[in-house]
Amino acid sequence: MRKSAVLVCCVVIFSSAFAVAGDPPERFRGWIASVGGPRVPTDRTWVRLHADTYTDDETVVRLANVLADKGQDALVEAMKELEPAGWIAIGSNTRLDVRVIRSLGTGDARVIRFITDRPIQFAEMWNATRSRNYKFGFVELTLDADGEGEGTIIPAAEIAIEDGRVVITSLGIQPFRILQVRPEKIK
Repeated sequence: MRKSAVLVCCVVIFSSAFAVAGDPPERFRGWIASVGGPRVPTDRTWVRLHADTYTDDETVVRLANVLADKGQDALVEAMKELEPAGWIAIGSNTRLDVRVIRSLGTGDARVIRFITDRPIQFAEMWNATRSRNYKFGFVELTLDADGEGEGTIIPAAEIAIEDGRVVITSLGIQPFRILQVRPEKIK
């Protein structure tokens, strides 16, 4: 289990302190590499991330308050009420809707964060595995002015607020890296 403490209260995932950068719709493609954790099934597993819209400040503040006041179970329910803001597809798997997408920074350097409620699989429920507590998927891309860069993906994460900070706990040893991220043309 790995914890990544966020530097500023509620700013990491739900930042409302920065202006939205980039014009949706936007789509990015990169490949997933494991860094010291479980192996990715193939040498190059591709991930595609698509943003139809960026989540507005009002929604972000409301979700941050739900997390702070009621915890991650209530956050999951609140996010299910949102329209999808985009999607993620890993390899040839079906697209998974993403509920919250934030773009932070300027055109020269920006960070895009994707967060969604994670579908809990039947086997997880049946076997009462620890993974059932990791109800979110989280992606962070760091991009340059050309929309190229790299990122991190946590397929199963817990999210909580501890000591005024958002803390993301990954199920597993390390998050996966997303390498060679590039913009993809939308047809």
